[in-house]
Amino acid sequence: MRKRSALRLTAEVVFPKGTKRRCFVRRIVKAWRGFIKDANDKRLAVAVFYRHWRISFRCPDVSVVVPVYNVEPYVRRCLNSLQNQTLETVEFVCVNDGSTDGSLEILREYARKDPRFKVINRKNAGYGAALNLGFKKARGDYVTTLDPDDWIEPSAYERLVATAQKFDCDMVKANYWEEGSGAAIKRELFKAFGYLAPFSPIEQPKIMLTTPAIWAALYRRSFLINNGLALTERPGSSYQDTAFTLCCWMAARRVVLMEDAFVHYWRNRADSATNSGGFIFAVCEEYELARAYLERNLPKLSVFTTILTEREINTYRWNFNRILPSERLEFCQRWVRDLEYERSKGWLDEKFLPKYHWDIIQKLFSNPEDVAKLDRV
Repeated sequence: MRKRSALRLTAEVVFPKGTKRRCFVRRIVKAWRGFIKDANDKRLAVAVFYRHWRISFRCPDVSVVVPVYNVEPYVRRCLNSLQNQTLETVEFVCVNDGSTDGSLEILREYARKDPRFKVINRKNAGYGAALNLGFKKARGDYVTTLDPDDWIEPSAYERLVATAQKFDCDMVKANYWEEGSGAAIKRELFKAFGYLAPFSPIEQPKIMLTTPAIWAALYRRSFLINNGLALTERPGSSYQDTAFTLCCWMAARRVVLMEDAFVHYWRNRADSATNSGGFIFAVCEEYELARAYLERNLPKLSVFTTILTEREINTYRWNFNRILPSERLEFCQRWVRDLEYERSKGWLDEKFLPKYHWDIIQKLFSNPEDVAKLDRV
């Protein structure tokens, strides 16, 4: 009698009242018998089995995609923080992007213990491709990502989902903690914009100037699908979040910002893309995609033209300071070509740009060779 009652209880929770449940019971009764046959604690077996089927059959509120590539030393810390989430209606889609270390076995270990973990194994294709695949397989109303060397507060997704549902928004963005250089530093990105007050980015276009931090956010899955928003697919991890974030700001109609910081962003990985050279023109390709999206949606998004140019100059300055001195002349020549394109479109306007940006632009137009010799811009 206890077995039948547990099955019936599971069916009643998974399906609305009045729905035919007979097929469901037939489907799981075989699995149920095998599950409890060797269990010493029958009461615990009932509880675990019930939780497994409730999570498996209900669509989660949020899907968290974890792109994994050779992160064996760090990934347990990330997965433990996910396992400790207070939100049960969540799934963790772990995409193993061709790891050659023990990362895949660790993912499978967590998936065996917790039905919220799903593992996808694929050949290496890069960070953007891994996230896109995870978003495609996601079932949640909202999606987000967490890098495998970062970790997150236990109540994070419960609170993010509650905020998203309360305000019925396309995106929720939060602050984050920066780790790796002593005490954690809270990075507050949105002080100037106000918290827990829904707005459209068209009304506050300078929101586009904030740090991307795609993992400190929730995105309505239907919003991404309907607007064709995805990450750039190229080998490695090379700033694929740039165009994605910019296009999300331009496409969103309702956004909410949270003062809380949930994600702990770890900066001390020597092999991280932001800590290494290479990919000289990756950011240029990202802004080319963002400009193309903007142009396809003019004049509706015309308010973003000068803001996008300002954001681009900020990013190109950062990129100049990051790359090797021997790479800077070639990068400056590409920078000039992009600026000339924006000038031809009327997006380059002195009165909308900070003075130090305008000074750099004039130097680049005048003599990019001299700019390439500078230590920093």
